[in-house]
Amino acid sequence: MKISLGRHYLATLSFILLALAVPLFFYVDVQQLVFNRNIFLAWLIVAYVAFQLSGLMLRNQERVLELTFWIFTYVFLGICPLIQLTGGHFPWAGAYSDADITKCLFLVMLGILCYQFGMLLVKGRHHPEKLNIQEPTSQLTTNKFVRTAYLALFASLFLVNLGSGFSALFLPRIEAAGHMENKTLALLTDQFAKVPLFVCLIIGIWMWKKKKLNRWYSYITVVLLFLTNLILSNPISNARYWFGAVVLSLVVLIVPWKKLGIGRWSYAYLSLFLVVFPYTDLFRYKLDASLEIQSATDIMMQKGDYDAFQMILNSSRYVDIVGILPGRQFLSTLFFWIPRSIWTSKPYSSGQEIGEAIGYKFTNLSCPLWAESYINFGYIGVIVVFILLGYVTAHLQNRYIASKMKSDITLSQILVPFLSAFQIFLLRGDLQNAFTYLSVFLALAFFFTSRFKTAHALAPAPLYKVSRQKPFRT
Repeated sequence: MKISLGRHYLATLSFILLALAVPLFFYVDVQQLVFNRNIFLAWLIVAYVAFQLSGLMLRNQERVLELTFWIFTYVFLGICPLIQLTGGHFPWAGAYSDADITKCLFLVMLGILCYQFGMLLVKGRHHPEKLNIQEPTSQLTTNKFVRTAYLALFASLFLVNLGSGFSALFLPRIEAAGHMENKTLALLTDQFAKVPLFVCLIIGIWMWKKKKLNRWYSYITVVLLFLTNLILSNPISNARYWFGAVVLSLVVLIVPWKKLGIGRWSYAYLSLFLVVFPYTDLFRYKLDASLEIQSATDIMMQKGDYDAFQMILNSSRYVDIVGILPGRQFLSTLFFWIPRSIWTSKPYSSGQEIGEAIGYKFTNLSCPLWAESYINFGYIGVIVVFILLGYVTAHLQNRYIASKMKSDITLSQILVPFLSAFQIFLLRGDLQNAFTYLSVFLALAFFFTSRFKTAHALAPAPLYKVSRQKPFRT
């Protein structure tokens, strides 16, 4: 792949901006010009991730999963620790020794390096368009798609009415939660009301883009799915990680990648998580909430939205107090659907467990994947989890890039746009809450690409060809 001189300039300037200019701006803005070993280590993480982002800009491939991983680590585990350590202030109460901070910065870097090692294990990572990859496909006909979409639509309306009801659709999330009599039932109905409808919308958009819709009413169906998804997944009554995943997935699907290029995508994501993210929870408690604008530096030191690094520190302290929990939190994540009335000792989410152990009154806390891995299996957990994450990321990206050259709608085309957005919230945690929606999405994506095949795709090839020539006459 030939790389133009202009792209080399873009990558170099981006590295200078992200590794030097941005951290220097925040460092000076803190107005406490201290410097020590841990601040230097935090800057090394920033510089290393900036180098990876500039490398993506150099190649300009549609590596959206890799992009959002580096965006998360740059903002939440690079810039934020740099600001918090410089200012000597974290979002939640807590005092930490220099040794504890150094240990957790090492944990962050260990996860990053293992993630890259996992990607290196996958062949053809730099030229996926040349790979001949076979994967499950959804070859829905127009009529099958329309029938499936309306079935999902009516099922969603029924489940919304069964759960919190239509009256709670535009209530603040905390107020809407008060309308739930059975929270486990409400959680399940909420997932199955939104996720199948969203999977149908993704398939519908791909069918539209690949010109597989051949009836006027099929286009109306896609528009109806789009509007219904925006209503059901609105930012008022929904957790921002779900609303954000829906909106960002649609942006990835609808906005042409080549027209913007990975440089613009990168800076758009950075702006979103540095500036917009803290205000996306504005209607959590009430509709008439007032918007108070603060500097990004103050927000990162004071708001729990940017507590990812501090929660890694707290997880380290939790392990020092309680010890490593060999897989206990991972098991509670996998079996989230089992009610506590049956599994009486079922652990709470990791963020809540850590918050209660440390003595926080507010326990709806994040728990980054680094912390989840560490409290379950220690350093070995971090190594294994991030190698697997890198390996799966590279595989999915290869399949996604290669499949865009084909006419079929593949499993990766359903998964990757959603995961590229949802991954931010999966990495931030906590894992148990994020996995509830992710598991339903994965199950339905596999269902749609294995269940719906066209008749000719399933029919076996004939053993021989029947000659259709006219008989020879003498």
